Amino acid sequence: MSNASKSVWFAVCLLAGLPATNSVAAQQTNEAQQTNQAQQTKEAQQTSEAQQTSEAREAAALELVRRHLPQLNALLKTLRSDAPEQYERAISDLARQARRLEASKRRDPRLFEIELEILKRQTRVDLGVARLQLRDDPQTRQQLRRALSELQQARRTRLEYERDLLEQRIERLEQQRQGVEERLEAPWVASPNWVDKTYHQLLRRAGRSAAAQNAAAQNAAAQTTDGNDSETAGSPSR
Repeated sequence: MSNASKSVWFAVCLLAGLPATNSVAAQQTNEAQQTNQAQQTKEAQQTSEAQQTSEAREAAALELVRRHLPQLNALLKTLRSDAPEQYERAISDLARQARRLEASKRRDPRLFEIELEILKRQTRVDLGVARLQLRDDPQTRQQLRRALSELQQARRTRLEYERDLLEQRIERLEQQRQGVEERLEAPWVASPNWVDKTYHQLLRRAGRSAAAQNAAAQNAAAQTTDGNDSETAGSPSR
């Protein structure tokens, strides 16, 4: 049935009030419904996964605040009720910090402690700036300067730790270099007699004698000399 015939059949069924059974239109409608259902199922699954991800992210952020940044509790509660968008941004940032700290903890516990201290100091600076926006007085300014000084020291501690790690790595590399230098002086590398000595050892391992090899070499040389003499004798003189 051509496409034009299918369209005419569907139109006739509609005008006559008859169900368009066995028609392509009915099949297309069924396929569209199935596609729509599949799309709805996929969207529902994606929504569920996104919700689970959001909940896990919020849980990680709040756990970080509970354990290490309790001074943010009141602020987060205020943001959650009065400024949901800012609350979501704060949760995203805290969750990212939590992931970074967890990675540091697995890699190097000491680095984790340093990074955590930096985060605490940075949080105090941020809160100091927020307080200064609300109230400008000598005490608030002094607190902000103190927080900045502590942040500077925490960052310095991290750089000093990174320097120590690099020095340890350089020391290990120097030890490896010295090992290579020592191997370069080993007989199997530096001795000019190593090849001959090892060669004779391998001959003995293979059940061959050096004398036999020398005799074979002498015979070959003698044959070569005889052949050259014969050619010289047989050539005509000029």
